Amino acid sequence: MAYWGYHAMFDCAACDIDLISDKEHVYNFIKELVPAIDMVAFGEPMIEHFATHAPDKAGISFCQMIETSNISGHMVDLNGDAYIDIFSCKPVDIGIAQDTIQKYFDPKKIRVNFHTLCGVNMFKNLFKKKQQELPWIIEGKKVFGLHEGRDKTALTNWLKSDGQRLGDTEKLPWCGDYVETAIKNSLPDEPFTGAVGKNPYWARNWLKFGKVVNPCYGAIIVFSRGNGGHVGFVVGEDDSDYYVLGGNQSNMVNIARLDKSRCLGFTWPVTYPNPDKPLPRMTAGSIPKTTNEF
Repeated sequence: MAYWGYHAMFDCAACDIDLISDKEHVYNFIKELVPAIDMVAFGEPMIEHFATHAPDKAGISFCQMIETSNISGHMVDLNGDAYIDIFSCKPVDIGIAQDTIQKYFDPKKIRVNFHTLCGVNMFKNLFKKKQQELPWIIEGKKVFGLHEGRDKTALTNWLKSDGQRLGDTEKLPWCGDYVETAIKNSLPDEPFTGAVGKNPYWARNWLKFGKVVNPCYGAIIVFSRGNGGHVGFVVGEDDSDYYVLGGNQSNMVNIARLDKSRCLGFTWPVTYPNPDKPLPRMTAGSIPKTTNEF
């Protein structure tokens, strides 16, 4: 039997209670979310206030059928928590969904869990491409959301798909392994020479990779971390932080914020055309900030 489907779960802490307890506001949220993530609604949403017998659980529940499955959720009046699920047999754009949730309910924190029954290679479809995406970013997004413990088998299989790997992800810092795998799998002709060829797992060696560039979308970015370092792909910035797609960030593959003062430099593959996309400005929202990536 072939299994397929996408399940995105958004656990939202401390939303604005007035917003999550307003049926009309929830209705407007659903009406904006469905087309925003390229889904098609089937009928009107069901929105009801449930569990009045249990004050610690009472709140609005909703369900919107869509042509590819459903979107559902429950809000808790007492503390403002909200739990929103999107299940679909077509890819779900997690970023747009999270932005829409943030816009309508203003949670203090969002924890995103994502499961796919299509296999890890389908992660490339999680993000819409507003323009041609860089091949190593596409490759790196295949394992977006995978955790070194919970998803160890899938993550390990990807890390060794380039023919080598560092070792146990739960015992060793694997940010360099993540960058190496993304580059090697997407740019098979890219040379690995010098320090990074001898040891791509040591983050600071990536300062000697390819060619040095100015800050730009998709560049390899290297940070200090005590006497060691951290490496990933830079995808955005704000006044104080760079936003980094990388591995071994909170023990998983995610986008995290790292302080600009820790940045040591940017490099770019020599076999790929010169960078032409500036770093987009981003806002922190629920994106975590890390200070010691181990």
